[in-house]
This record gives sequence, C-alpha cells and structure tokens, in this order.
Amino acid sequence: MQPLTSYFLSDILEQFGGLPEGAVVEIPAPSSEEVYGATLGQFTQLGTIVLVLAFMGSISEERRSGEVKMLLLRPVSYASYWFGKFIVSSTVMTVSFILGIGIALFYIQLLFEPILMSELFGSLAMYWLWLLFIIAVTTTFSTLIKRQTVVAVCSLIFVFGLQMFASLFTSLASWTPGALPNLAVAMTTEEIVLPIASTILSIALIAWMSILYMKKTDWLY
Repeated sequence: MQPLTSYFLSDILEQFGGLPEGAVVEIPAPSSEEVYGATLGQFTQLGTIVLVLAFMGSISEERRSGEVKMLLLRPVSYASYWFGKFIVSSTVMTVSFILGIGIALFYIQLLFEPILMSELFGSLAMYWLWLLFIIAVTTTFSTLIKRQTVVAVCSLIFVFGLQMFASLFTSLASWTPGALPNLAVAMTTEEIVLPIASTILSIALIAWMSILYMKKTDWLY
C-alpha cells in the first residue's frame, strides 16, 4: 500500500482533506528510494509484530500441551527439534517477505523511477537477515517460556529495544544486528560487514544457547 499511497497522496488530500474549494495541493513526488525506504519502515514496525505473534507459540505451545514429550520420545535430538522449528518459521517468513516486498516493488517500479537492482538485492538481503534474526529471537523465547503472551512481550521488547539502541547510538551500535534495518533502508554497501557478521554469529549463538538450555534443564517438565 505504501507505493500507492505515496503516488496518489495529493489526490487523496484533495478528495478527503477537507480543503477549501479551489485550493491546490502540491506535494513533491517522492523518489523511488524514499518510497522503498518507507515500505521497509512499515515492514519493520508491523512486520516485526506479525512475525512475533505468528511464531510465539512455535515451541511454547507444544511444551504447554505436552506434545513435545511425545516428539522427543522418538529418536529426535533437541538440536533437530529446535532447528526444525526455526527452519519452518524462516521458510514461512521468507515466502511472505518475497510476496509482500515483490508486490511493493512492482508498484514502485511501475509508478516511480526504477531502482538499481544491485543496490536493491543488497538491501533486501540485509533486511531478510534481520527478519531471520527476529525469528531466532522469537524461537528462543518460545523455548525458554511457556506462556505465549510473555514470549511475545519479551521478543518485542528485545527486538524493538535493539533497534532503538542502534538508532539512538548510531556509531556505538553500528556493528550490531539492530543496525541492519537502517542500512537496508539507506541501501548502502558501506560498513555492512560487521553488522552482517554479528547477526549471523548472534543467530548461531542464540541457537546454541537454546539447545544447551533444553539439554541441561528439566525442559520437558
């Protein structure tokens, strides 16, 4: 919706803005990069909430209902179980992201100036990695906590807190996963190695800690 809203904003204001008769609304047309950035901004806000709510019960619900006990009685390791949940959630997220951003990009390319594909692919890759990090965080809290509402609250506080920290302390947090959304919006290729590396390492560390917690505690009970 963001590309269409940006393109027809003047017409919308003229029709529904309650302006005096004869008033002319002149709003400079945004660039395709600005519309793309606004689109990712919507993904960052609403998309994060949707992801967390969609997958907050991926493990916690099975723990609460006792289904996980039956699953792990079979020759299924904790690592296989955790990564199975993570991969399924990541696959659903990836398909949804491709569909959503694909529709948005179609209208951006149709209504505005084309975006360079080299910059676009790099930006989308960084943003997809950020979404993967959100999945890892949500899956981890779902591993640690049985109540889905608490999982959602903890996940959202952690993710939005990390983003806020990266926005407020840009230079200090430029290497953290929270810097990825801003880098993706800026479509920059500078100083991206550290945040990408830290995000990949964070996902690996989160997975390892989750599996270790499952092994070292009475997790099934």
